[in-house]
Amino acid sequence: MSEYLLSIVVPTKNRYKYLYSLIEQICYINDKRIELVIQDNTEDNKEFEGYLNNHSFPFIHYYWDNKQYTVCENSDLGVLHAKGEYICFVGDDDIVSRHLIGFTEKMQEEGIDGAIFNRAVYDWPGVTRVATHTFNVTIPRFTGEKIHLNGTKEQHKILQRCGTSLGRLPSLYQGVIRKSVLDKVRDACGTYFPGPSPDMGIAIVLPYYIGEYVYCDLPLVSSGASPKSAAGLGAKHQHKGELRNKSFLPSDIEEQWEKRIPMIWTAETIYAQSIFAALKNANKEHDLKSFNFEYLYARFAMFERDYKGLLKNPNIEGTYNKGKCNLYYASLFIQRIYWFIYNRTIKRLNLDGTKHYDDVKDSFAAMKIIDGEIKSKGF
Repeated sequence: MSEYLLSIVVPTKNRYKYLYSLIEQICYINDKRIELVIQDNTEDNKEFEGYLNNHSFPFIHYYWDNKQYTVCENSDLGVLHAKGEYICFVGDDDIVSRHLIGFTEKMQEEGIDGAIFNRAVYDWPGVTRVATHTFNVTIPRFTGEKIHLNGTKEQHKILQRCGTSLGRLPSLYQGVIRKSVLDKVRDACGTYFPGPSPDMGIAIVLPYYIGEYVYCDLPLVSSGASPKSAAGLGAKHQHKGELRNKSFLPSDIEEQWEKRIPMIWTAETIYAQSIFAALKNANKEHDLKSFNFEYLYARFAMFERDYKGLLKNPNIEGTYNKGKCNLYYASLFIQRIYWFIYNRTIKRLNLDGTKHYDDVKDSFAAMKIIDGEIKSKGF
């Protein structure tokens, strides 16, 4: 038997400000069935060691290594150290509900291998959203509905949308997955995260190994966006740049890059590359035939206008249906208009059941607000 029911795994580097708030959350949950695995790649950890020495946290298992690791290598070490039957992988700025452990217990009783959730969003102070003003806690409408999903179908949907989101894939990131299933991924791929983006790298291959998994619309794990995180940079439209000299990416990233994907680091391209790398690593390259390059290029042209010239690369030009790409572009343009209007009317006026809170100081305070909303609905 596993030592814990649930391991919450958090890789971190130079971000103790956010990590302290996550630790407060686990203290507040106060359940001996939970361990918090901290995999720290900070160059100098004296500050955090002093913090641990001044507190008693029996639920924390702390591992520090200041060797230069990619984000996937550091994440891999974190999952390797986990001793729980189930794993939940989060960022240090994210939020874990105190109701998660009870849900995980039901998963164990029902023999469910994995779960994904409806996420609330917390913007840490300092995060600015270019597209629209939002309050810093947004909680979507929820009912407690639980839906059983088919991983093969969900994977096909993501390939048709060129990996522009995790969709309803069985995600370890901000989800819960049985450790024995994760071990199957590592046995097949040599790592838990077989792509440069850890969240997409494992999510796209999990359908080959997972059994029953579900979507629950309760916000049991929620997204935190801090100023220097991927989510925070994305909010400011700064989640982009050259591939080289990024320590969190593999050193050979340019050599391994799929030639038909624009060679630049953006949200669209890093997920797309992670799909190619992961499926090749898992010897499932035949499924890449479903990858929809026309949709990728339409999104790239729509959202990455500064880099549109990269689509004129000879490895890309002439390899796709431009008419189909133009239709996708028109569809995306209409969607942008729709969401622009929706965010400034229905969403802002709370007509869709969304709840908003502002001036929330940290993720621990956000957790208590989210849990209050869950409790108010009788869960």
